[in-house]
Amino acid sequence: MNIHFHNYRNQEFKKLSYQQWADLSNGLFIEVDTQEISPLLGFNETLLNTEELNSSYAPLVRLLDLNFQNYLQQRNILPTFLNQDTPKPPPFIIGVTGSVSVGKSTFSRILKKILDKFYPTLTTQIINTDGFIYPLSYLNSHNLLARKGFPESYDVELLAQFLTDVKECKTAYAPVYSHITYDRQSQMLEVNCPDIIILEGLNVLQVKPQESDAPSSPVDFIDFAIYVDASLELLEKWYIKRFKSFRANSFKDENSYFKRYADLTDEQAEAKARSIWQSINLPNYVNNVQPTQKIANVIITKGQDHKFVEFAIR
Repeated sequence: MNIHFHNYRNQEFKKLSYQQWADLSNGLFIEVDTQEISPLLGFNETLLNTEELNSSYAPLVRLLDLNFQNYLQQRNILPTFLNQDTPKPPPFIIGVTGSVSVGKSTFSRILKKILDKFYPTLTTQIINTDGFIYPLSYLNSHNLLARKGFPESYDVELLAQFLTDVKECKTAYAPVYSHITYDRQSQMLEVNCPDIIILEGLNVLQVKPQESDAPSSPVDFIDFAIYVDASLELLEKWYIKRFKSFRANSFKDENSYFKRYADLTDEQAEAKARSIWQSINLPNYVNNVQPTQKIANVIITKGQDHKFVEFAIR
């Protein structure tokens, strides 16, 4: 267990307005072209200008860097005392979680781009835990298809072994998920001891199910945790908007699991999306995802247009 991270659980959150947060950049300005950010955006997000981008992300990078430097210093203590060479430390793992449709993937892609600018000599890699959801064949045979995204739909033993290998700086392989086929792909993503990993997914801060034989939970490997939040009204609105937009792109793909929805009218698509949200995504969020925000280091709350509006830190 990561004692340094888990010590934060006993601390109270301090809430900050957007301006209070922006002021905590302490003059840090990250040179990033908005044209580099534009391809990273999801269907619901709008492009921020350079000033807004820095006001939102520069304080976060500064806070991450303080924690990252402390992480490195802790791992240097014993080798330094023993007059030994300092080995390459295990990856610093940033957990990113929140609801379906809140924009976790977009947030993670932008954060990676900014960290690449801030740490030009370091490597940062994104791992999405969707790849650790059991294959469709398993979900079907175990009557779990309607529970996809719930804790029991994840292969927590495989995820725990992957994260163990990562923290031991072994070459590890992560399953890759396809939102087109709604299933794992055949190829694997190689992870070869990068400096920083952004671990993104619904289950990142969840404790393993009691019936699981996994030796640990994903949260036990996290060094810094970010929870991306929004109101239930906005989450539902964004989910429906995203579902409707998929009709013109991914649902049109011949290999798409959801191609039967490609020709729905606006009214039909909205009704179907609302039904899926209320019967699957909402209860999963309320019961399994939302409760994990209490162990995050930072809660970033979004408002309209996915812009950051409030922050809570500890």
